[in-house]
Amino acid sequence: MSKFCSIFFSIIISVFGVACSNSNNTESTIVKIKQYIETNNSDSLKNLHDSIKNDANLCESIIKQTKDSSELIQSATIAIATTPQKAAQITIDELLSMSPDNRSNAISLVKNINKWCNMLYENGTYTKSLDSIANRLDLEKQVQLYTLVSDPKDLAYKVKHETNKQELIKAIEKQYNNNNELLAEFHNALK
Repeated sequence: MSKFCSIFFSIIISVFGVACSNSNNTESTIVKIKQYIETNNSDSLKNLHDSIKNDANLCESIIKQTKDSSELIQSATIAIATTPQKAAQITIDELLSMSPDNRSNAISLVKNINKWCNMLYENGTYTKSLDSIANRLDLEKQVQLYTLVSDPKDLAYKVKHETNKQELIKAIEKQYNNNNELLAEFHNALK
């Protein structure tokens, strides 16, 4: 076997070893998260958070592995594996990928991530980050988020007090276009 082949196989083996090591670390971290959640061990969750939040590859791997888990595990993992700012970005991305019919799931996801972030950080850091990210989105995406996490009555009340009220109303009507019930509820609340 040539020297080149030996080097090539050494590289493949070392890359495979790193991948397996990362996979084992991901799995063991997920097991710990689940265990600490089940036993309501907030101190251990905080310590685990501190030990993994700066390892971008591990954080991404953990979040990816738990994406299809229960909402409790998914929301806890997002908060525990990241910073509030990163958790907010993941939340916004997730919400924008949801259909308008998933309103209760969207609200629940935000509330659960907020609960876990409040355990780890100063209260409000996550929600401030959500607001900051949402405010940088174009109007259509903002309205998509607002219609997903607010009921039409609350949304109408908030719109009444905005300077760009007419623009918001048109965007909300477009978002509610396929749901006459929500659209009627929104219009009735605007009166």
